Amino acid sequence: MDGSADRLSALLTLMQLLDSSFPAGTFAHSYGLEQAVRDGYVRDAAGVEAFVSALLSLQVATSDARALARGHRAAVIGDLRSVAEVDHALFATKGAAELRRASTATGRRTLQEVAAHAEGHAGLVVAHLEAVEAGTVPGTHPVALAVVGAAFDIPALDLVAGLLSSTANTLHQASMRLLPVSHRDVQAALHRARSTIATLARQAIASADEPLSTFHPVQEVASMRHETAAIRFFAS
Repeated sequence: MDGSADRLSALLTLMQLLDSSFPAGTFAHSYGLEQAVRDGYVRDAAGVEAFVSALLSLQVATSDARALARGHRAAVIGDLRSVAEVDHALFATKGAAELRRASTATGRRTLQEVAAHAEGHAGLVVAHLEAVEAGTVPGTHPVALAVVGAAFDIPALDLVAGLLSSTANTLHQASMRLLPVSHRDVQAALHRARSTIATLARQAIASADEPLSTFHPVQEVASMRHETAAIRFFAS
């Protein structure tokens, strides 16, 4: 198989992993958006776009994406211990219980679904899944994606860009169930976010060794309030 064919295979695998139909359960989460809408912080399509933009730049790019890049580097060389260390470090940045559960639930499912097929036994996929199921590591979604991506030769930059893009898409799709937001609103917002996502992805790769950091108080408070809400459309 030539290099271009390998590259295409990796791209197709990434598209499959991040598709909303992949049974990782990301579609069941709004990552605080539902409560932010209920509390009046987000009222319309413009508010959703602002919420998503802040989340990408202040949380995903500086925490999840850095952990993904660092975990991918460790997984490529088979360093399971370093993968575990970054998994614990990322888990520690998630202050709200719902956000921790969202990340670990989708991470575990990603590993389980990949490991269910023979070709998914490459790299550290099975070893990391065993550690997750044994409870020795939390199994956050970005680190699970890093391990799977390394096993399928998906470049770190592609994985990070994919994570940022799929996060934006998940939240915008959720907004259509919460507000009078149309498909056209969502697609326009995703189009506007494209260049920003590319920039954030490159920055995350370049800063992978910097401390994981997150600062999005609206999301944090909304997620904490969502845990005790009487009515919930989303798991987070």
